[in-house]
Formats: sequence, structure tokens, C-alpha cells
Amino acid sequence: MFELGVNKRAVAIYMEHKKHSCIGNVMIGGGSLGYDTLFKVKLYKDQAIIAFPKFSGIGIGFEKEETEWNANLPYNCSELQIYNHIKCNKFYKEIKKEHCIAAIKMLQIACGVFESIIKNNFVEKNEDKSNRKNI
Repeated sequence: MFELGVNKRAVAIYMEHKKHSCIGNVMIGGGSLGYDTLFKVKLYKDQAIIAFPKFSGIGIGFEKEETEWNANLPYNCSELQIYNHIKCNKFYKEIKKEHCIAAIKMLQIACGVFESIIKNNFVEKNEDKSNRKNI
């Protein structure tokens, strides 16, 4: 029913940023790097639920925030917890709860896979380098 959109440019920028800052926590926001949507599921007309960089993780919220501009939560919260927190920004009565839950689940899967790729490609490689001894 719904399609997951991937912002390839944003994903590449985010991965490059994580590659150079994977030691310790680095707080970033999408706007500061020139992008703000990693993944997107369009629900109705101009409204979608998106996943985006938020501080040291990835947040999920509605793309258009008419009611509450900061209604989003980390992707690893439960889908119901995320929905209950962001539903104030649905904007259209045609957007049903079950559609939002389905979109959130899609985004959670995408974010989980994406973070696994980052961890496997960057964090573990840097940990290996830091464990080497100079002889």
C-alpha cells in the first residue's frame, strides 16, 4: 500500500558524517548538514511520516508539523508510542491510525538496517584500529 522513499543524498551525507565521528556521541541535526529526511513514507496528499537525523540518532515524525513543531521520537521507541506522540500533526482526517502505524513500522525497519550498516562498516572498523598497538 505504501512505499518507502530513500533520500540517497541525505543517506550518503549522514553516513559520511558518522564515518568521521563514530567515536563518542556527536549531536547533529539534519538542517545543520543541509538535509533533513533520510526515509519517507507518503500517506496522503502532501503529508508523510519521515525518519531524519536528530542529535546522535534518528527520529520519526510527520513531515508537515502544523500543530506541534517538535512532535517526534527516536525510531527505536514502540510504534504506538511514536504514533501517540506525533498524531497531533496528522493534518488530514483521511490519514488513519493503522496507516500511520504501518508507515512507522516501515521506517523503523529501514532505520534499524541503516544503523546496523553504519555500525558494521564504521564503528567496528575504528574499534579494530584503536586496539592495534604500535611496535
